[in-house]
Formats: sequence, structure tokens, C-alpha cells
Amino acid sequence: MKRKRNLCLCFILLSIYAPASIRADDEGVKWLHCTSKKFTICNDANSMFSSYEYLDATGKKELTCRSGQRLLFKYEADNKKGNLTIAIKDPQQRTLWRIDIKDFNRGRKELNLKNTGIYTIEIKAKKASGSFNLSWEIGE
Repeated sequence: MKRKRNLCLCFILLSIYAPASIRADDEGVKWLHCTSKKFTICNDANSMFSSYEYLDATGKKELTCRSGQRLLFKYEADNKKGNLTIAIKDPQQRTLWRIDIKDFNRGRKELNLKNTGIYTIEIKAKKASGSFNLSWEIGE
């Protein structure tokens, strides 16, 4: 838990207003072309929480999965301004599921994975303000 708090504090301090082309954390989330203001992110191997006053970026979390596994994905997001999209992509980067968050939304999606490889959870924020909480489980 201490490591998670330190990671959050680090991102809070570095992200008061921080434009960057690529920003990565130690749990494998990559933020591309990131411009943010008061951007806080906390994550671990199976979850991600973020709040932000302003975010214009694409975040990608890669998951290694095998054919026949099941991915259970849960989300809760509150988009106050701008656009927020959450998607799950297969190893060929084809979109398996996608949701555009307009305001507050909560739900879950279960996917039976057909291919072995790296699946991607992709978060796209365009001039967005709000927060999201994502979690996932991979099982047989």
C-alpha cells in the first residue's frame, strides 16, 4: 500500500501541469502525447483509478492473455467535460468493445478471448475533466 501511495504522490507532484510525449508508470500504463492539469493516477496489476482537472492523452495498459481465457472488465467513470472513451483491443489491435462516456456511467463487460497475445485497455481523453475507476480479472 505504501508503494501505491508513493506512486500516486509522484504523479500528483509531476502532473500539476505536465505536457509530455510519453509517460509510463511502473505498472505498465503508457500515456501518449499527454497534456494534463491536476492529473492523479493510481494503479496496480488489476486496476486503475484516475482523476484530472484537464486531460488530453491516450493511455494504454497491456494484458497478456491466452486463447480461451475470460476477461471481466468493470468501469465507473464521471466525465464532466470533453470526451472520454474506453476500449478493449485484441492482439491485432481490433476493437472488441468500446464505450464513449458522456457523463456518469458504470458497468461491466465480459469477453471470451479467442487469441493468445497482448490485449490492450485503451483510454482516450480529449480535453476531458473528471475521473475513472477501472478493474479487470483474467480467468479460465
